[in-house]
Amino acid sequence: MIHHTCFKCKRRFELDPVMIGFELSKLKTNSPKHYQAICPACRAVNKVSVSQMQTELESVADEVQKVVEEHEQAKAEAKAAKQAKAREKAGQTKGKEKPKKKKAKAEKAR
Repeated sequence: MIHHTCFKCKRRFELDPVMIGFELSKLKTNSPKHYQAICPACRAVNKVSVSQMQTELESVADEVQKVVEEHEQAKAEAKAAKQAKAREKAGQTKGKEKPKKKKAKAEKAR
């Protein structure tokens, strides 16, 4: 666990290195310099240097990779389910016939 002290309220809290590694891997930058930790007491955003946490992050690199792979797999499954639902919905609408507008216009004219 990574111990950190909030800059605002001076309360100490712990950060999980696996979750930090996962969050850093989701970022679009290749090598982020800081991680934004939110204090559980005052909700202030604390900027924590990645270089200070590097040894802890390297020790849990395998676990981080496993979490990233699980996240990607769950994301792919959700996307596939969404596409299947869209295809099913499109298939249902193809079978239905739309009401003809000519009849409606003819009835309005009467």
